[in-house]
Amino acid sequence: MALQKTLYEFLGISNRGNSNKFFKNEFVFTNNFIPDHLIGRKKEIDAIAKYLKNVENTNKHMLIFGKTGTGKTVVVRWVMNNFGDGNIIYKDKEKIIYKIGDKKGIVIYLSCRQYPTRYRVVNKIAQIISESDKKTQNWSKEIERIRAYSKLLDFMIIILDEIDYVDDKDNLLISTFSRWGEIEENTICSLVLISNKIHFLQELERRAFSSFQCLQLPFYPYNAEELQQILEHRAKLGIKDGVLDDEVIPYISAIVSRESGDARQGIGILKLAVEIAGIEDADKVVKRHVDIAKSYGNLSVLFGETITSLPYHERNTLKAIALLYLENNNMITTGDVYKKYKELVGAAVTQRRIADYISDLTMLDIISAKEVSRGRYGRTRIIDLKYPPEMILEILKDEI
Repeated sequence: MALQKTLYEFLGISNRGNSNKFFKNEFVFTNNFIPDHLIGRKKEIDAIAKYLKNVENTNKHMLIFGKTGTGKTVVVRWVMNNFGDGNIIYKDKEKIIYKIGDKKGIVIYLSCRQYPTRYRVVNKIAQIISESDKKTQNWSKEIERIRAYSKLLDFMIIILDEIDYVDDKDNLLISTFSRWGEIEENTICSLVLISNKIHFLQELERRAFSSFQCLQLPFYPYNAEELQQILEHRAKLGIKDGVLDDEVIPYISAIVSRESGDARQGIGILKLAVEIAGIEDADKVVKRHVDIAKSYGNLSVLFGETITSLPYHERNTLKAIALLYLENNNMITTGDVYKKYKELVGAAVTQRRIADYISDLTMLDIISAKEVSRGRYGRTRIIDLKYPPEMILEILKDEI
């Protein structure tokens, strides 16, 4: 229903059919899906697997970089899922504990989009390595927790995906772990950073740059042939037989390869085209549905980039407002947002600061906030969303 409402409002498409009618497994179109095999990334898979198998012999770090949609995250997660060499002691989606020869180590994986401050990153690392949910609210104490447990290991590898999201202007996070030997000399610490920035290294503060001596692994955009194979694989797994016109996947592949080489964009256009055909109650998905999906995709991507580039507290203020809307609260006040924000984040932010974040969102024309009188209770602002709450929550689904 969320998609149908959004398309109806933005493109005026008649809401007659069922957007899910042509799917047999929508999960394969999500970012959480890890395919059994990856197309066009054998060299990168081999490089990361080799690094994990030999890291105990080196203090070198690794930088994985490239534009969005080039497979950085999925390759790292695939390697972790399929990592089987050596003596695996324990493995889950956040860590692998294993032995290489007589040396014991750990690989920790974090998506920094979910932990966008350096304290939250070190707290999560400490929680994973100590197997405890404890929070000290203190950077030095969290580092000490990590040091204490790292003494039990010969090496640790920390993979920080989407490092660009972390608020770490002086690069204390990077310099701390890239100089770990100064904290715990008996444990090798290797840092693997995953960035969308081509010039990531050049933007580092001098101290961090000097200590983060790294292997560099670039990820290049997919070409049209690779994109077509990726889309054919997803379509086989996720879309009912006979639904797609033969021209649809080659058409999407050609468009995306010219524009960006972004596999996520191609997968998103294919999924949306199938949903639009369902809404129209069409018999098949054809090129016209791709064109509509592309137009809508351009609009939603632009909006999504605006949302994800907001500061941390503003993103969560917006998420609180969207959640209040879905709770059928049509008279949302600043106080309501403040209560929901505390429920979500638990951070020590005052109601006055929440009011400032609301003003910032109003200036961006994402919400409106009309001041009204409440009699003897004074004046307040009634907040109204200008975009569907479902769309905002989809963009911010990894937040908090």
